[in-house]
Amino acid sequence: MKIKKTILFFLFSCMLSAVYGQQNASIFSLKINPALNIPLGGDSEFYKLGGGGRVSGNFAMPFFRNLSAGLEAGYSLAPLRMLPDAPPSSLSLLSGAAVIGLNFELFPKFTLSLTGMGGYYHGLFNDEPAVGGGNPLVGGSLGVSYRIIPALSLGVEGAYRNYLGLYQDIQFSIGTAVHFGTAPAVKPAVVEKKPAVKPETLPEKTSPGTSGEAKPVLKGAGLSVVKTEFDEIFPVFFKYYDKNPVGKAVLHNFEAVPVDDIKVTFFVKQYMDNPKAAPAPASLNPGEEKEIDIYGLFTNAVLDITEGTKVSALLTVEYMRAGERQTAEHVETISINNRNAVTWDDDRKASAFVTAKDPAVLKFGKNVAGWINTVSYRAVNKNLLIALALHETLDLYGLTYVVDPTTPYVKYSESTKSIDFLQFPKQTLEYLAGDCDDLSILYSALLESVGVETAFVTTPGHIFTAFSLGITPEEARKTFLYPDDLIFRDGLAWLPVEITTRKSGFLRAWQAGAKEWRENVSKDQAGFFPMHAAWDLYAPVGFPGTPNIGMPDRAAVIAAYRNEVDKYISREIYPQESKILGALENNQGNDQTL
Repeated sequence: MKIKKTILFFLFSCMLSAVYGQQNASIFSLKINPALNIPLGGDSEFYKLGGGGRVSGNFAMPFFRNLSAGLEAGYSLAPLRMLPDAPPSSLSLLSGAAVIGLNFELFPKFTLSLTGMGGYYHGLFNDEPAVGGGNPLVGGSLGVSYRIIPALSLGVEGAYRNYLGLYQDIQFSIGTAVHFGTAPAVKPAVVEKKPAVKPETLPEKTSPGTSGEAKPVLKGAGLSVVKTEFDEIFPVFFKYYDKNPVGKAVLHNFEAVPVDDIKVTFFVKQYMDNPKAAPAPASLNPGEEKEIDIYGLFTNAVLDITEGTKVSALLTVEYMRAGERQTAEHVETISINNRNAVTWDDDRKASAFVTAKDPAVLKFGKNVAGWINTVSYRAVNKNLLIALALHETLDLYGLTYVVDPTTPYVKYSESTKSIDFLQFPKQTLEYLAGDCDDLSILYSALLESVGVETAFVTTPGHIFTAFSLGITPEEARKTFLYPDDLIFRDGLAWLPVEITTRKSGFLRAWQAGAKEWRENVSKDQAGFFPMHAAWDLYAPVGFPGTPNIGMPDRAAVIAAYRNEVDKYISREIYPQESKILGALENNQGNDQTL
């Protein structure tokens, strides 16, 4: 009867193997592994080949897609070796464990999985249910799976289990799993810049009897706008357009006489207070044309645009002809994107989102700086202390790193035309989450709000933050035990922080940022953009709205701050202190200065 139950359990597990999801693209995986168990070592003298199975649920870690963690429940049946005349007997093992795994895609559709586990088991003899007991359980496994379809995979696995104090075996299985969060891959919509529609010239009519190719001629009257080309407008750069063109226009003089004192203005009624003058030529001869740049002084009303829109723009041309003032108007349709839109043709553009003077940012940053000011660490760099405190406070605040599935930075940073969606610091504080660009913008804004200079660091498909220590490279090499973990630029020492490394402490985030910088700068593929220099071109803008931003508990912030500073002191200062004390002991009685 017990053997039949085992067979039924095995068949039931195989039936459940009808669905197996793509592991490296799923959020949650439910895995089922029927298994053949082979006892090891001395246990093979007491137990025969057995069977069983495991059911596990695993979550993919958002901060490292190759890492997964979850729980596992298992059952194993181990038949005992009995004397010929003795009745059959077997051992049942029920187990529960925590599992952590690493998954690597070897080839398209093939994934290698390496897992470790630990938990607790309860064993009992099936012919004597009252005889049994429990103990810890440890083990690991190595497996390969094949993705049949995006939501279906099949795998083979070898596992080792040690039921401490009782039994150990090797388990071979052909398993299946169903994965959730693996909807059919849909590529995010990419908004590409469309070239502006340009008016076409009309062919010149030829008189009967003329030969040769007809010359095109523009039709119009007076001094007219015959061609226009406008870029898509991004609200976050509304200050930028005051000194940088939003488009171009071509003026053509259809008059039979020269025109002079030419004035051209650009105006968008909904989003400008007054027309903006464009630099125009002083005069144009008959038939002459000239291309000019168009500028726009927009108001912050454009920051209320949450969805892209189209509006009418008015180009007004005034000029003098034979002593008389003439006026002509040209209406054009232009596109204005949403307030969070940006393109990555210039990495410095992200600086416009770093709103260090935003009330919500000031409240958060200055509160933290004030709290930690009551705890003195004179031997530690002041800028480092502030950056450390802000990092730890953001963890207590609940900030998380989440890749935006519609506009991932790793994809959109590769294209200079695709339109990305960046969050203002106030939005990230309100949403409690953001992509690498969103978290870097927030962290930079908080640091800048309390007087710590920052810079964006870019690597292929990624962006993070560095902040100035306010000291020279020479001073940094004397102060820091590991100067290779710093960036030396523009006569200053900067400390890189991988702000997407959450819940692991400031030191881990620093080490991760330093590693990324070293690996990419050696390949000449790292960018470094100081914030203040970027602001000269892309000034930050005031974001509308006043969300209710709460602060973490002050005592908890100070406790987390103390804990991380103590780790820093143990890493950086104590080793140097021990070195100096040792040198002093070795030089007792020696007048030579250390």
